[in-house]
Amino acid sequence: MELVILNGDLEGARFALSKGNITVGRKSGNDICMSLDPRISRFHAQLSLREDGRWEIEDLGSANGTFVGQRRIHAPTVIHPNDRFRMGRTWMTLYDDTPSVSQARAVQSVQLTEVGAGEFEVDNVVYSVSAERAARTDAELAGLRDRLAVYREVGRALTFSLDVNELLNAIMDAMMECLPAERGFLLLVDRETGEMVPRVARQRRDTGTAQEKATISRHILEKAVNERVTILTTDAMSDERFQEVASVRDLRIRSAVCAPLFHQENVLGVIYLDTTSATHVFTETDVDFVAGVASQAAVAIENARLYTDLRGAYDELQAAQQQLVRSEKLSTIGALSATVAHDMINITTPLQPLIDIMLRDADVDAESEEAVRRQTKRLSALAERLMSFSQSETTELVSADINTMVQNTLALLNTEFNHKSVKLSTHFGSGLPPVMADENQMERVFLNLCINALEAMDEMDGQELELRTFQDADEVVVSIADNGPGLPENLTEDIFEPFYTTKEHGTGLGLFSCRRIVQNDHNGVIEYESVPGQGTTFFVRLPVTPTQQQ
Repeated sequence: MELVILNGDLEGARFALSKGNITVGRKSGNDICMSLDPRISRFHAQLSLREDGRWEIEDLGSANGTFVGQRRIHAPTVIHPNDRFRMGRTWMTLYDDTPSVSQARAVQSVQLTEVGAGEFEVDNVVYSVSAERAARTDAELAGLRDRLAVYREVGRALTFSLDVNELLNAIMDAMMECLPAERGFLLLVDRETGEMVPRVARQRRDTGTAQEKATISRHILEKAVNERVTILTTDAMSDERFQEVASVRDLRIRSAVCAPLFHQENVLGVIYLDTTSATHVFTETDVDFVAGVASQAAVAIENARLYTDLRGAYDELQAAQQQLVRSEKLSTIGALSATVAHDMINITTPLQPLIDIMLRDADVDAESEEAVRRQTKRLSALAERLMSFSQSETTELVSADINTMVQNTLALLNTEFNHKSVKLSTHFGSGLPPVMADENQMERVFLNLCINALEAMDEMDGQELELRTFQDADEVVVSIADNGPGLPENLTEDIFEPFYTTKEHGTGLGLFSCRRIVQNDHNGVIEYESVPGQGTTFFVRLPVTPTQQQ
């Protein structure tokens, strides 16, 4: 598992998660030091490996918080491979495309030698066995019983497991358990390159043969594959077939077995075992055992690969189907929105001059007149929101003042605040730099977020809504906080996805539209933090106009 940086000065950097607890922060004492992001705290967060094999992230009391997706976390939160999470201004993810531990160790510890000038072709002899090994002893019979038990266990593992790495380790563990091998290797053919790649390596630690780089003769492997036979030698140093093989001579190999893995006409890999001990020599029974396991293992490995390929294809098909359904739903909602919005606009357009005439001729107090005009404007704004779902509007970015946009939004909601007795608190930052924005679009975003907050607090006593604007480095931030019930702590869905809603009659398009406007059209960020029972805060971050950046 690796931590991969997705943006900023360290974009593309990878950090291996080599232990169960990994701290991340600006200070050099962290396991992963992120000193180039000033918004990351000295000790910002910790990644921990759980007992169930999943990783979780915990904020360590950082100043700017830790966000999983676009939600600020307040407790240890499980993260999966490819989940996006942020510390400071740096987005990260976990990447799990690394080989298994056994495979990684095998790749690092095994190399194949090319055929040297002194090596020669091996004839079609499968066995080369000393005469004194012909008679089976009682010990050998006991060994046969042990191998039979192990063979049953291997067969059970190969039958019920569809995980390739689990299969390979089960095979090699069985080989090393009942055979006198000092070294054991299982190599598979890479389906892209056609090369033999070590996937599992075993070596007994008490043999004194440990080396920095274990060597296997490519000559032996290729011969076993080309001839489709299991090769056995009981005394390689004196066997005329291998006397001139450099790797056999250098490693002082006494006895070796090499069994190819075939499925139909396709070579999948090989099982290779050897020993340097004169008292531990492979027998014909051993090679029959290895060949039998290899035959069964080849079928199981191919089945596991086919299952993995089929599962991947199924997941891709399911994702494509879900996207198709979403697109179809968006198309339907868009068409319906266009119709409704068109009718609403046809109503509101002539309604405004009629209201002007009625207000001019009627005896209406100033407060009521302001309320009627405000609600008419709100109706027009709602019609525009519907229209935004139905068509791809052109975004016109101009240098704009964030405070003005927020104040324009609040002006549409004053009656609603008064009607629901909402306590409104505003804190507008002074001297904020302008941002590049489409004012109409951004006001719709703020209107949507405020309406969501009001609906979340509906029928509550003591409703409070707080809006703040402030500058954070080269971003201007608007925060909209309510004291509603908050979102469930175990929420796993992305609340910005289309059609996700917690409302009984909601469409699930409001936050989806907000994210599209903020992130796609304005190159900004929208995120949130929520504490069950205390409320939810949304943050809209827009980049400062480039000429105004400090």
